[in-house]
Amino acid sequence: MNSKHGVAVATSLVVATITALYIWSTSVTVHNSWHDLPSRKLLGTLNVAPVITTYPSACKGGGKLWGNDHAGGWNVCTDNIKSSECVVYSFGLGADWSFDNAAEESGCEVHGFDPSGELWRNGMHGAKYSNIDYAQQYPSKKKHFHSWGLGVLDKAMYPPGTIPQEWPGLGDPPFSKSNSAPWDMRSLEKTMLDLGQSSVTILKIDVEGAEWSALASMLESKLMRRMVSSGRIGQLLIEWHWDPNTRAFNDRHRLLMDRLKKLGLVPWNVERHKGSDCCLDVSYIWVPHEYGTG
Repeated sequence: MNSKHGVAVATSLVVATITALYIWSTSVTVHNSWHDLPSRKLLGTLNVAPVITTYPSACKGGGKLWGNDHAGGWNVCTDNIKSSECVVYSFGLGADWSFDNAAEESGCEVHGFDPSGELWRNGMHGAKYSNIDYAQQYPSKKKHFHSWGLGVLDKAMYPPGTIPQEWPGLGDPPFSKSNSAPWDMRSLEKTMLDLGQSSVTILKIDVEGAEWSALASMLESKLMRRMVSSGRIGQLLIEWHWDPNTRAFNDRHRLLMDRLKKLGLVPWNVERHKGSDCCLDVSYIWVPHEYGTG
């Protein structure tokens, strides 16, 4: 085999391998368990979120969309929600809190958290949203606004420009930026303590990449693990974000998802974003001693 022919063959093999990997990574494959999903290695900048196995039967009633479809809305399992006992935490409000409004309409006590209002008013997403003022616009009879965000530490104040960001960050690339004003960040455990609550019916988290570190920190707390495993966080609605440079279902993600499942939080519904494969909206429900949990 001459050198030119050898180079051509090698190049063809590389192209074929990359093509095969791309087809594999974008295929919609049903797995019996996410343990069956091999870790994905960095391959250029494939814009691919992983396939997550869901267990629709965990929500016997099939669920209901609370809020606007593919905007501020989330799929909620209404099987065991009692309006007189329902408490909702909504971290990350953005420009659409229709989910929070629907939760209130269903009789829930709703707490909304978002420290980014000033960035919106300063044009983070353009003039269209420059009038956003959570403190004025969000509160209603059963909806309460809190100006802190979900963090790793119990409580930390970050001066302007110092908020620790993970992709996609505030505003999403290419507009990603840090905090323009001091930010108060608190852990879920500290938030519940401050609000005097020992359980949350629905925990919604859409915090632009910060969910990984916040949840990992939460599960390091023995108290929070006990709360989750005993069903005191009844549902978790979370937008998982994958780094644009790796977009890999790596060990960090796998470990965190496995820990949630072992504590009883099972994914029953997944929504992929229209026009983008960077993120997944996943609805979890607590179902002990089923689906391999407990």
